[in-house]
Amino acid sequence: MFGYLALVAMLSGNVFTALVAKHLFREKRIRRELSLVIWQYTLPFLIFAVIFAVRPRAPIPGLFWLFIFGALPFEVFGQFLQYRALKLSDISLVTPLGNLTPIFLLGIGYAVSGDVPSLSGIIGVTLIVSGLFFIGAGEKTASQLSAWRDRGARSMVGAALAFSVTSAFGRKAVQLTDPFTFGFFTLGLLIVGSFAALAARGRFPFGEWRKNPLLKTLGLGATGETFGQYIAYDIFPAAYVIALKRLSTLASVLWGGVVWHEPHVRRRLFAALVMIAGALLVLLGG
Repeated sequence: MFGYLALVAMLSGNVFTALVAKHLFREKRIRRELSLVIWQYTLPFLIFAVIFAVRPRAPIPGLFWLFIFGALPFEVFGQFLQYRALKLSDISLVTPLGNLTPIFLLGIGYAVSGDVPSLSGIIGVTLIVSGLFFIGAGEKTASQLSAWRDRGARSMVGAALAFSVTSAFGRKAVQLTDPFTFGFFTLGLLIVGSFAALAARGRFPFGEWRKNPLLKTLGLGATGETFGQYIAYDIFPAAYVIALKRLSTLASVLWGGVVWHEPHVRRRLFAALVMIAGALLVLLGG
């Protein structure tokens, strides 16, 4: 029962943060994408810090830092692109494109270690690519690839590619330590990296915090998502947890169509279902 509650927390937190971010962009209450990253992950980081301080742990091997710092620029850039996609385009258009990450992971696995995709993986890739065409159909032009002319869609594809790198690096880092040590350092460095990127451009997120109380709720959603996912990892196979997390796409597409009246929602919902099915085959077949 506890494991299923963790899965519910993971899914609801994931959907909640995406919807709050899109609402803030729709209402023009926030302009800086990385500001959302800082406020989203500060609360989970503080909780991880407490756990890290009181929990017994083994010495951290040097190779762990290679994976952590190697993933950092990709994580910051991926978070920026993900929120930029939500800022520029319909949530029902861009969220299904996050299902491209398993394809990129297959490519990375083949390039790094020579892993050959299974039959289910190949079928899954075919379904995900098919979903891309369904998403594009009926957009601003008659071309099925018209979605690729959308800046938000291209940003989300870039985010999916960046997150595939961080996923590969993160998996290695967790194997060298444990999820809580990994979460503490990953979130801490992500916050520092995002703040540094803003500061380099002379921009700081504190004013937006005072003007937008809704920003404070991002941390609650991220806490539910992050800890629900880590608890679920201890109970269920990781591939099943990640695959189930893809279902949050459906809620975002439905909300965009029903509440915000975004166009082509039926087509986008069908495309999301096809891509999720493909992602499930890739993840579970791997």
